[in-house]
Amino acid sequence: MKRQMVAKMLEACTRGLEAETGIPKSNLSRWVQQKDKLLSFDGNMKRFNLDGAGRPEEIPDTTALTAFMLKLREQPTKAKRLQGDLDELRKAFALDFHTVFAGFEADTIFNVDETGMSYDMPPKTIWAVRGGSSKISSGEKHSYRMTAVLSVRADGAKLPILFIMRGMPGGLIEKNEFDDFPIGHHYAVQECAWMDARVWAYYLRSLLKPQVHAPSVLLLDSFDSHVSDRGVRIATEEVGCLAAPIPPNATSAVQPLDVGIMAPFKRHLRDLWLEEELIQGDDEEEDVDMMTVTAQRKRLAMVQRGIKAWARITPQEIRRSFAKAIPQ
Repeated sequence: MKRQMVAKMLEACTRGLEAETGIPKSNLSRWVQQKDKLLSFDGNMKRFNLDGAGRPEEIPDTTALTAFMLKLREQPTKAKRLQGDLDELRKAFALDFHTVFAGFEADTIFNVDETGMSYDMPPKTIWAVRGGSSKISSGEKHSYRMTAVLSVRADGAKLPILFIMRGMPGGLIEKNEFDDFPIGHHYAVQECAWMDARVWAYYLRSLLKPQVHAPSVLLLDSFDSHVSDRGVRIATEEVGCLAAPIPPNATSAVQPLDVGIMAPFKRHLRDLWLEEELIQGDDEEEDVDMMTVTAQRKRLAMVQRGIKAWARITPQEIRRSFAKAIPQ
């Protein structure tokens, strides 16, 4: 290409070739100065960078793959509703709820939901003296976890907590530890410390049924165990509660526990954790060895902490949550 440009520059000006080819004027001028060397060169004239020389494509049919990905990108899944949609859904659900269950008093409307608890629950923020250390004993990386099943009534009443612990049903935890836990609450064991059909049936028969003294309504989310045929049958026939499932992806706006109870409950848990922990003001102070706390002691501490946090929830908070989630 350089030889061709040098030959053209013998008949045309540099500025014209720059406009025609897009090659900078400085390059053309330099090639003119080197024309004797370029025209007399008799070596290999192949380019050092050959077209197509490089790593071959490892993914076949990249055009079709790109089109496939773009097609999926144009159809995103909606995992969260917009706030405007949630407000409209709350109004529609409240209207339907008060229409269908118009004859039910506040002391016959229940709401139940599960929430996770960890042995180590440090606060999200902490005050620290300027120039000092804000270090907190953070406990273990993988903290012990259990589930607390919370239940409330529209008149402001709180039901006992059902604590679900990780373990084998009928195993050592049930045989050796349940008798040491505080009375007045209920305890269950599940392989993953979560709600399943067996634990849900236990909740309905052992915890909820003694609290129901008249035909009632049970507000709950669309979790599989809650809305299964067996669960609905037990709630209706044995307990005397009509199940009122909450629309999917709308619990943050429609479920009273999520609207105004879960957040303060978790905040109380963090405050209680902070009261139990050693707050360090100096890095040289000795840390609490969290590995010395046995699983049995952790379970008891979490149960006691959950009961204390639940006691701090007031009836006024519960009534406000129902009024906000299901407005009249």
